Amino acid sequence: MRAWQVHELGDPIDRLVLGEVDSPAPGPGRLVVDTEAVGLAFPDVLQVRGEYQVKPPLPFTPGSETAGTVVSVGDGVSTDLLGRRVVALGGGLAEQIELPASQVFEVPEGLSAAKAAAIPMNYCTTGSPCMIGPNWRQGRPCWSRGRPVAWGRRQSSWGWLLVPV
Repeated sequence: MRAWQVHELGDPIDRLVLGEVDSPAPGPGRLVVDTEAVGLAFPDVLQVRGEYQVKPPLPFTPGSETAGTVVSVGDGVSTDLLGRRVVALGGGLAEQIELPASQVFEVPEGLSAAKAAAIPMNYCTTGSPCMIGPNWRQGRPCWSRGRPVAWGRRQSSWGWLLVPV
């Protein structure tokens, strides 16, 4: 199986290496997902540089968010999940990843893997200032300056959700 891995910390463009690794086997309470889409964010860059608060042991496979199809389950995990499309935090830049079954969410039909992979961290993070900020109150509009257009739209949508209709 192919996976992008980091064997030495530094700039991602110089340190990400595509190579062959063993396919994962699900342990108890875990499952394996065929990766369809991966969400990458600034924390991934920091992690590859060794500048993020979470420092996985080398080598590691970066990727903040992963969407794909469940292909195998470990002990204690329902076989009903086999063949279902799911999304979760973690894993990512590999053809298959092993994840805790308790941390995956089913992807609704009609939602692309690319969009699903952007939800757990990137999409939800942009709403955080509105929901946990010190000045948040029900009915108060949330204004923020999103840099990329999608982030700005995301935060604007949170603002509308907080204003009673």
